[in-house]
Amino acid sequence: MPYKNGVWAKTIANLQTDDGSWGQFHSMAIPRAHAPITTEQALRRLKILGFSIEDEVVYRAVQYMHDCLLRKQKVSNADAISDTYNDMMYAAWIRQFTDDDEYANNIACQWSQVISKACMEYGFDEALYYAAYDDQFGKIKRESLSISFNKFYPVAIVANLLEAEKERIFFEKILSNPTGIYYLGYDRALNTPPVAFASKDASRFLGAIEVLSQYSSNQCRQKLGFVVDWLNENKAEDGTWDMGSSVKDNLYFPLSDSWKKVQDRKIDCSYRITNIVNALIG
Repeated sequence: MPYKNGVWAKTIANLQTDDGSWGQFHSMAIPRAHAPITTEQALRRLKILGFSIEDEVVYRAVQYMHDCLLRKQKVSNADAISDTYNDMMYAAWIRQFTDDDEYANNIACQWSQVISKACMEYGFDEALYYAAYDDQFGKIKRESLSISFNKFYPVAIVANLLEAEKERIFFEKILSNPTGIYYLGYDRALNTPPVAFASKDASRFLGAIEVLSQYSSNQCRQKLGFVVDWLNENKAEDGTWDMGSSVKDNLYFPLSDSWKKVQDRKIDCSYRITNIVNALIG
């Protein structure tokens, strides 16, 4: 994996602290001079660069999140709210790299029960979702924005844990949700690709599709068949993809050390899109 030895990877690894984190966790936290990247931003970037639990930098981060789940202490109502949310974040990110963590899996199972109770024959019922949340975690722990079903964390944490029919209903709800998956930077419905392929919007749309591609059942893959068609329609005659220079955001792109050469940009775009297509066609 050439990207794992590149400048971007080395920079992130050098910023990792002794405890395995990068300081603040949440991607929306305000960067600080001594911690210019959050733990969540580092993990997302490392995953994009091809890192796995087998790599020390990720292993140490996963161990850090595992330890956070173990040492949590609920001492007040406010802490109870934050613990529920933090537990979901840690567990969701642990499961991005491994499904072999008992504590993360237990939390994921709790969320799958909440999601499942909202999946009815007529579709996903948001009122039942919030009621199921109250039953599972307690009303005192509810923060409507924090527990919204269309955030990255609930969507990611229940991948491949729902019964087939429940999964179909939830997956369709996420695809048609008018504001996409929150925290991924694409705030439109995911059942229609962006008009412009060479755009930052298209890159962020693919970021959401990468999350949904973790739902590995045939029924979910089939629902994302339009994405494969769209990508193939935008493939160059030589079999490569180029999303243009505007997609450079230091998160999804670049993967190579530099884009001074157009060819490096094409290689990066083709690498990422090829991985997406392979994930969707199985």
